[in-house]
Amino acid sequence: DDAGIAAAAAALRGGELVAFPTETVYGLGANALNEASVLRIFEVKGRPLSDPLIVHVADKGDALRLADLQGDALKVPLPPPDHKRRARPKPEPKPRHTPTPNLKPKRECEPEPESSPPAQIFHVLADAFWPGALTMVVPAAPQVPAMLGAGTGTVGLRCPSHALARRLIAEAGVPVAAPSANRFGHTSPTRASHVLDDLRAADIFVLDGDGSASAAAAAAAAAARAAAAKHDEDLVQ
Repeated sequence: DDAGIAAAAAALRGGELVAFPTETVYGLGANALNEASVLRIFEVKGRPLSDPLIVHVADKGDALRLADLQGDALKVPLPPPDHKRRARPKPEPKPRHTPTPNLKPKRECEPEPESSPPAQIFHVLADAFWPGALTMVVPAAPQVPAMLGAGTGTVGLRCPSHALARRLIAEAGVPVAAPSANRFGHTSPTRASHVLDDLRAADIFVLDGDGSASAAAAAAAAAARAAAAKHDEDLVQ
């Protein structure tokens, strides 16, 4: 409800960890610009610092404030804009005299492929796939904590399609770093109860949005949990 979202948003701004639903699984979120909060994600999950975190944003504008798209890191060769409509070149006029046998007629060279600015690539992908399950790894802006990209100088950005997740991020007013809300190596949670079971020892805020995770993720998680339970039974026997 509104009160729950407001409380969770305030917790994020205050440096606390908040578990919240996404279109796939529950994420364990922290203010991505608060290094102490981000570090606590690694501690609570038991996650190695060498594993980068994805930063969730409410919209493309928020993402642009976290990316440095002025360099050459994202440039890729693209064909000329009119490559599909280019007419066939007109044949060269026949020479009035016979050319020297060892010389070949001069041909026009095709233009060099153009390089698209990183910002153009970013906008095209964001407009086509966001909100949605697309994470773009881009050069990080100076204010982005290095640990988010495991010291690579990059940051993974994603705008979730889950309405509750986007509303939470927008109300918090901060980008949210969020891996899955479980201990490192454990099954990803698709219900609030799974989060509480796995992270019961941690002091975190859980925003209950049960029934909102994707059916595919829920089915995969259920199968993994069933397999783990069967394994435990076999060990007992």
